[in-house]
Amino acid sequence: MKSMAATPATLKRKECQEKFLAKLCEAGNVREACKAATINRTTAYRWRYKYKDFAKRWAVALEDACDILVAKAWSRATKDDSDRVLMFLLKAHRKGVYGEKVDVTSGGEVLQTNVIVLPAKVDGT
Repeated sequence: MKSMAATPATLKRKECQEKFLAKLCEAGNVREACKAATINRTTAYRWRYKYKDFAKRWAVALEDACDILVAKAWSRATKDDSDRVLMFLLKAHRKGVYGEKVDVTSGGEVLQTNVIVLPAKVDGT
């Protein structure tokens, strides 16, 4: 009967995967995550292909990293009165209203564009 205990190699891989995913969530960068896990990029991508659970957690880690960026951008847009950051957030979260729309004829002539117009800044708001 085969033993169900994890091998040292399996434990090491899982430990490296956890380090990789933690850094990927924090930094949103595969190269940085590989460095933190002391693995090369080829290994990371091979694991992503081979282990479906790892692939799913990789995708979640990248979404978490993006959420962190959105939170930072949101803070800058509201605290620093950054119209540019505010514009990007509106484009991302309200594409139907603030997203860029361009209708083009078959000849390439632009027929319509939507432009974002931000309200004037009011003191005390």
